[in-house]
Amino acid sequence: INAEYMGTLSECLFFFDTLPSCEMHPYRKSSSRSSGRPSGRSLRQPPAIREDLVMKISGQNNVHTTAGAISQRIRSGESILSMDAAGPNSVNQAIKSMFVAREFLVDDGLDIYCTPDFVSPGDDSGLSTAIRTTVEARPALPPREARGVVIKVSQNSQPKAVAGAIAHNIRQRCQCAVTCAGAMAVNNAVKSIILARRYLNGDDVDIMFQPSFPSSEENIIHLVLHCQ
Repeated sequence: INAEYMGTLSECLFFFDTLPSCEMHPYRKSSSRSSGRPSGRSLRQPPAIREDLVMKISGQNNVHTTAGAISQRIRSGESILSMDAAGPNSVNQAIKSMFVAREFLVDDGLDIYCTPDFVSPGDDSGLSTAIRTTVEARPALPPREARGVVIKVSQNSQPKAVAGAIAHNIRQRCQCAVTCAGAMAVNNAVKSIILARRYLNGDDVDIMFQPSFPSSEENIIHLVLHCQ
């Protein structure tokens, strides 16, 4: 375990009893293990989305309206779409919209899986980077009980340290989820997942997430991680 995230592992991990489906698929280890830092290799790239079809999310977006737009586009045949969000409030609204879209698609037998990355915001927001989340629709899997590790992220968490903790647990083939509450914490959590994707490049594994709100913790978002 790298020293840069040893503190994160000791301070913010605990075991959970139940979460929505959190299946960790087997992956092939490379002959040279990554040290936990980006290897310089290219991440898995989903099919390119035309820029005019990318959904732009702001901090003022109505969650249910955005979720309705996501689910409608999926029902109309778009199995992959992208959402751009710049800044904590926008990212928070985007994540909530993805969760509500999952609920809207239950009767269609569909679910969504989310892969985040950094992009240029391409607007006058004043921010140097935005987060683009590629949303992929797949047949829904039956829910099942899962056990694993939850990484608690706060507004003060360092994304690089959290990313190291995520990468460590994925390498140990642990089922893993990130939990956060509040726009700043959600933003840090998504950034951590992006960085963890880079840390895992040398392991021939990539990760995506599904947002979930445990019924007993309405203000807490769980980002359940899946390997691919």
